Amino acid sequence: DYPVEAVSTMSNIAREIERDENHFAPIIDINMVSVDHEITAQVARSAVRACTNLPVRYVITDTLTGRTGRYLAAFRGRRTVMAVCYTLHAQRILALSYGVVPILRKQTEGDKYHFLIDALDFIGQYTKLNDNDLLVSVGGSFGPTRGASYVELAKVGDIRSRNAELVEK
Repeated sequence: DYPVEAVSTMSNIAREIERDENHFAPIIDINMVSVDHEITAQVARSAVRACTNLPVRYVITDTLTGRTGRYLAAFRGRRTVMAVCYTLHAQRILALSYGVVPILRKQTEGDKYHFLIDALDFIGQYTKLNDNDLLVSVGGSFGPTRGASYVELAKVGDIRSRNAELVEK
């Protein structure tokens, strides 16, 4: 009944919360015992922890359901999460998640690392990445229904080199 007032109230609440310095601190000690995909949650926690200890520019993940991106958002890391989504549903869910920028693309078989290049291309439209910039990649090795199973820390130049080698094969 009162859309203008509702948005005004939400805006005031957001401004007040953002004034609190603790609001932006990662929450890596959160208890996630009741999580269905505990491995994915622990991988996400490790990725956010790595961002607090190393000069990481971005966290990059790919996702079919949006679950990995939501776990990364739950830990409130200070680095932007670039989530390459394979469904419109996942993209829409992650558009509402803290610190996540969803990118929609079509998934192809045998396309294990190309999501990293897609994310780098997207980032390159807005900011320059150097070959020595550090990224955290969160991915899965056992198919889309199994969730994330690894965290990889790599420099942009190394990611581009690996992709070039894979394309040549």
